[in-house]
Amino acid sequence: MAVVEELTDREKFILEAVIRQYIGLAEPVGSRTIAKKIKLPLSPATIRNIMADLEEKGFLQHPHTSAGRIPTDQGYRYYVDNLLKKKGRKRVKKAGLEPLAKIHEREELMEGACRLLSLLSKYVGIVISPKVTDLRMKHMDFIPLTPHKILVVFVSENGLVYNKIIEARESYTERELNMMNRLINERYAHLTIIQIRQRLMEAVSEEERFYKKLCEHINLLSEEISKNQIENLYLQGQSNILRQPEFADVQKLKALFNAFEEKIKLIRLLDKCIDYEGVRVIIGAENDDPDIQDCSIVMARYQMGNRASGALGVIGPTRMRYQEVIDLVDSTAKVIDNLFSSEE
Repeated sequence: MAVVEELTDREKFILEAVIRQYIGLAEPVGSRTIAKKIKLPLSPATIRNIMADLEEKGFLQHPHTSAGRIPTDQGYRYYVDNLLKKKGRKRVKKAGLEPLAKIHEREELMEGACRLLSLLSKYVGIVISPKVTDLRMKHMDFIPLTPHKILVVFVSENGLVYNKIIEARESYTERELNMMNRLINERYAHLTIIQIRQRLMEAVSEEERFYKKLCEHINLLSEEISKNQIENLYLQGQSNILRQPEFADVQKLKALFNAFEEKIKLIRLLDKCIDYEGVRVIIGAENDDPDIQDCSIVMARYQMGNRASGALGVIGPTRMRYQEVIDLVDSTAKVIDNLFSSEE
């Protein structure tokens, strides 16, 4: 990573003023505009010189068609890392997030969080749900649908509900499935699916045929979960991007929507913050994927007890309202944290 040159107080002040103005209006910012906005007794000529210095240092750039300047990715990075923190973050009002506390069904909770992130930010909301195989079981039911199709209902200790249909190799009677339900709930509560599978495999080695049947169901469930990884990703508010002037360029818009379609790219992106403490901000070209390099992503993990279990965030233009979005993402993650911990 390149060493970023330190700025003088005046340069910091002007850089912040330019960024705030550009975030609000989406138009290159000139020295006269800044002179009218700031309270310091600086002439347009002095401000113009400071802006030229900031451009030389890589914090601003000068579009060919305009006399004004706009921030670079390096300028935004300095703004996020140094200027926002000094002001201290205001807590986002949690009134808009209160509906989440009333949701316990896994898919509805993830969709609700994603919808609120998009609605409150006016950008794109993105959520990756907890890996079901990491959740500890409170209750599990095998419900017959047809002779070979079984609906598995998994309820975690945190109150999340996961449903999946599996295709069994042989048919089972309702009585057999009820016996399996009783056994798995009496003996394997509080374990994860992976742990349950391991225990069942140990029991199978003792030549208990009934355990072998049950182990088959758990294996099928694990396979279905792994096969459908993109089902864990929720995305809302893509149409909000159409309102951003940066994406009037059709090629940029196509590239971004291509990334939205290839959900595995977004899953990999969110996975990067699972082990990251606090809110993470990735700006412009800091993204490995060229399709997303005109965007910034603000994301945070949410936890289940002491275990990192999922991530959520907001995707928007690099000309993002960083202060608001960082607070929103941070608060949403904490609401889900509290919801999980209150269920333990």
